[in-house]
Amino acid sequence: MPVVSENRVSRRRVQKGVQRILLLLACSGALAADPLAIVKRSLEAEEASWKRDSRYNLVQRVETHDLDGNNRRKETQIRTFRWQVVEGAPFRRLIAQDDKPLTDEQEAREQERFEKAIEERRNESPAERAERLENYEKRRTENRAAVREIPEAFSFRLLGEEVINGRPAYVIEGKPRPGYRHRDRRAKLFTELHGKMWVDKEDFRWVRVEGELADTVTFGWIMVRLHKGSRIRIEQMRLPDGEWVPSNLWTHLSVRLGLIRHVHVEHTADYREYSRAGEAGSVSATLK
Repeated sequence: MPVVSENRVSRRRVQKGVQRILLLLACSGALAADPLAIVKRSLEAEEASWKRDSRYNLVQRVETHDLDGNNRRKETQIRTFRWQVVEGAPFRRLIAQDDKPLTDEQEAREQERFEKAIEERRNESPAERAERLENYEKRRTENRAAVREIPEAFSFRLLGEEVINGRPAYVIEGKPRPGYRHRDRRAKLFTELHGKMWVDKEDFRWVRVEGELADTVTFGWIMVRLHKGSRIRIEQMRLPDGEWVPSNLWTHLSVRLGLIRHVHVEHTADYREYSRAGEAGSVSATLK
């Protein structure tokens, strides 16, 4: 019976080990190259973050332009808000208008609103608190059902990679999938929405999402019509604690409300100065 040397056995083991590693790498590469798999994994990451519900205090600057029928700006309004977590839910407080500090009268009015909200929330009964937090959760969850339909709503194509804010990201194109039938009423938008998403290669979080309607979408018979050419862009950033949060939201919308009223509006919201609730900028720090 032939005798196999220990060296030969060792070589075979090494070869098999290398083959397994190469196979794993090949499978990993195949997964990474599959845009649908990337999108599904990104949705899992977004869902996990949503369930963690990390609550932050932040500053939001909102710039709104009313447009005429030729997309020329008619009126502009700029407001800046400070969002603070008060007894488990956010409270929005105006802190500037048209990039200028509030007048003494406006500041006093906002401070009064803020202190009244704190007092009411701290003195509410257990049932009142439960109802308030339940309503907050309903507002948080109202768009989740539509987002979960994304993998079946679109056909995806991997366009390549780009570096955004020093981090590599997959660039994926999405077009409406033929035959898709939406379940959530908000997901009806997906039937005409063409877009791209940038997915962080390490964290699989959405760095940027852009979309444009290829045709008009009607909600509620003819009560609301969102017209062809309406666009949206969402951007997120990574905080030092590893969480991803919104940094910018931009929309350019053409909407008909009912049978007569037409609205053309451009809206930009910037988000900054994030701090976890309970850290600097919390209610307790503000009241000192």
